[in-house]
Amino acid sequence: MKLHGEIWDECLEIIRDNVSENVFGTWFVPVVPFRHSGDEFVIQVPSQFFCEFLEEHYADLIYQALARVSGNPNIRLIYRSVVDSTSPNKGLTMTTSEYRTANGNLHTASFLNQAPTELSDSNLIAWDANLNGHLSFANYFEGISNKAARAIALKVSQNPGKDFNPYFIYGGCGVGKTHLCHAIGNKISDSQPEKKVLYISSHLFQVQFSDAKIKNTSNDFVHFYQGVDVLILDDIHELAGKAKTQDAFFHIFNHLTLNGKQIIFTADKSPSRIEGLEERLLSRLI
Repeated sequence: MKLHGEIWDECLEIIRDNVSENVFGTWFVPVVPFRHSGDEFVIQVPSQFFCEFLEEHYADLIYQALARVSGNPNIRLIYRSVVDSTSPNKGLTMTTSEYRTANGNLHTASFLNQAPTELSDSNLIAWDANLNGHLSFANYFEGISNKAARAIALKVSQNPGKDFNPYFIYGGCGVGKTHLCHAIGNKISDSQPEKKVLYISSHLFQVQFSDAKIKNTSNDFVHFYQGVDVLILDDIHELAGKAKTQDAFFHIFNHLTLNGKQIIFTADKSPSRIEGLEERLLSRLI
């Protein structure tokens, strides 16, 4: 019998062939397979909004992939979202929504939300770093052009919050920036498991902020990120021109740096060449 991780990995191969790389990186890379029991398959996602977006746009694709890989046409997908334990709405809630799949079957999606401090170690994960465990320093290809970046990244992973903070990695598409970020995060998580490490794309950060604004939970959003020990923000250039998101991030940035927390950024160009970033934020990146 296949483990839940093996099932999800095979599903991702199918999904990747049917969506763009941008969609795959934004909406499927952050998903973590959590549990497979009977007809239920549980995946962990960053937020309720994330659940709803996947259901609205990719429910058929996910369901068909799961049914095909698991060999179970009656498999039921459950989304699990871990929320900040300081939120006034903390606690366990379960809601369900019904969707009709492409083959006409009725698909019921369940959304499970629970605060980390209330989770049981026996069956739930208290903190998800959103890291790809397959990306490490060991399998990172080192060349002349990225030798210095790798050396600094290794130093950061050994002493987060000390030297090179913030650490800014920039370069063209496909040069290994994201791999290096995950390698740093994985090494810190392995050597210092007590630290809260979090990797997130700037696009998803923006989506979460917009969702918080709509639900009037912006303070909870900022407070959650201020509680992270190592924040890895990929593709910060995508925040260009988004003044309100930058303002929220500015407060997060200041709090983390003042408290000796590590921040890591990536971008497709050097900070000075990123147009649309506020001067007060840009000055802290250079």
